[in-house]
Parts: sequence; structure tokens; C-alpha cells
Amino acid sequence: MANILPFMILNEDQAAALREETQGDMHRLDPTLITNGPRAGKYALREGVKFEAVYEGRRDAFRMFPVDELDADTAFAVPEEE
Repeated sequence: MANILPFMILNEDQAAALREETQGDMHRLDPTLITNGPRAGKYALREGVKFEAVYEGRRDAFRMFPVDELDADTAFAVPEEE
């Protein structure tokens, strides 16, 4: 069964900037590389973080990221080596 969840989609530069901006924070944000599917090569951050109180100051920034539903089991699976 698919594990479909909503994620904010970021490009590589946006993901790197978010990591850098939150580097020293207790609640560091680390978008995950999408390895499979039509969004492969982009980065994802679960949509739920934009509703968490610790990220309240970043909500305006989160609004610029499109949200897409991904099958988490497939999108982040590590490709098997042949």
C-alpha cells in the first residue's frame, strides 16, 4: 500500500539555503533528496513542519514552496546497485 503524504518541494539551492539558515538551530531543517519518480532530483520537506510552533517565524518562506503528494516509500528509496 502506498504511503502518500504531502511535502513541500524545493530545488537544490532552496534546500541548501534552508539547511544553512537553520544550521545552528535546535530544530534544524534538512530537506530530503527525492531519488525516484517525476520529482527526482528535487528536495522535499514534509508539509507539516510549516504548522509547527517552532517554525512560526518561517511560515512566510514556506508559502513559496509548492506542495505535492508523494509516495514516501518510493520517492526516497535508495536505488539498488546492479
